[in-house]
Amino acid sequence: MPSISQLRSVQERKRSAFHGRLRRCLFEGLESRWMLASDLLLADPTTDSVLQFDAETGDELGTFVPSGSGGLNAPQAPTFGPDGDLYVISQSPAQVLKFDGETGDFDSTFVVAGEGGFNGGSDLAFGPSGDLYVATNSSAGILRFDGLTGSFEASLALPGNTQRAISLDFGPDGLLYVLDVDSSINTLADRILRFDVGTNTFVDQFVNPGLLDDASSLRFGPDLAIYVTDVSLGETRRFDGSTGSFLGIASSNQPVSFAADFGPNGNLYAASPDGIEVLDGESYEFVADIISGTSGTFTFFPTGPASDLQVTSVSIDSAALIGTDQFINVEYTVANNSTEPTAADNWVDVIYLSQDMVLDSYDLELARIPRAGRLSATASYTEDLAILTPNVVPGEYYALVVADRRGNIPDSDRANNFLIADSLTHIIPQAFDLSVDNPLAVG
Repeated sequence: MPSISQLRSVQERKRSAFHGRLRRCLFEGLESRWMLASDLLLADPTTDSVLQFDAETGDELGTFVPSGSGGLNAPQAPTFGPDGDLYVISQSPAQVLKFDGETGDFDSTFVVAGEGGFNGGSDLAFGPSGDLYVATNSSAGILRFDGLTGSFEASLALPGNTQRAISLDFGPDGLLYVLDVDSSINTLADRILRFDVGTNTFVDQFVNPGLLDDASSLRFGPDLAIYVTDVSLGETRRFDGSTGSFLGIASSNQPVSFAADFGPNGNLYAASPDGIEVLDGESYEFVADIISGTSGTFTFFPTGPASDLQVTSVSIDSAALIGTDQFINVEYTVANNSTEPTAADNWVDVIYLSQDMVLDSYDLELARIPRAGRLSATASYTEDLAILTPNVVPGEYYALVVADRRGNIPDSDRANNFLIADSLTHIIPQAFDLSVDNPLAVG
């Protein structure tokens, strides 16, 4: 059995080759595809095809992959690969088919039936080194295939008794998050597991049984929280992406949703048997039913090469008074730490006031700062704002800044879009005079 250091060495070589391959792909014809970034692709199992819709209006734009192309049958989990092509799970026989990401033409059978024990799947994800990971929706767990050839490489076994991997996504920490579900409802046995794909090892049980009953999909949001659709509970549930703690219900889906993901506009799209509805990506309020009468798992066209927005500094006044004419000063800087300009030219930064160091629904929004114009590679900008002091309970508060709050910009490392000010601010009643040395009883 290879050592952990040997496994890491192999993964590093593959990652290096993958990034070189990815960069060539980005500059060899993807530009025309980025023009379709507002379009949604839906795998329609009733017609054995992949349909194309305008993600903003829901207008059907035609068939992207024709019915039965390449043997496509009951398609599921359409996913764009690092090469810009579209990969889709097909059933009977079980296989992963590859289609041209610009034309929808059939390219090849990427994973053949029986390869590595592959007998069907429910979700796909490409890893940091470019390999393809398949959730088998069975006790086979997770299967890994070479991202260039489709040949079987390894399996990730699920520990414990549940053992039915149904959905997966890579987190900002590079770990693979797997939704493992029970075959029965009303047991609350479903859970979320984590794996280190660099060493092919199980890390931990990230979300314990007791909070999910008949879960069907898992995706990270632009806020780095995990969103899980639960058919039995009729909800999309939200979990802290760094601790696994339950953050609340993002939406109570009626009709019940079986898949959810965030679009390039930052909104949350949810698929039910009746179609696809859109929820606001921050408030989770209903926006519109954009697709009716047709449903299935879905994805969005790639939005362009990823840049890397990073909040590099945040400062806030050490004290502020509550009052109608009292202001608190906040300054922050955002840098593009990449060799690519931002793929989009509009996004929104948000400043929050928090009593702890965690961004959650209890935090108060201080300001929303729209940005216009692309940010060049290695460039930065600074915002210096005087904000009316909010009428909050006096005490100590943190200032949190989130760059590109809605996730409009393709970002290679969204974890550094968040930053907390180095020091606390004391918000106190107006009866205090900050010009003299008053003792502050806060906390």
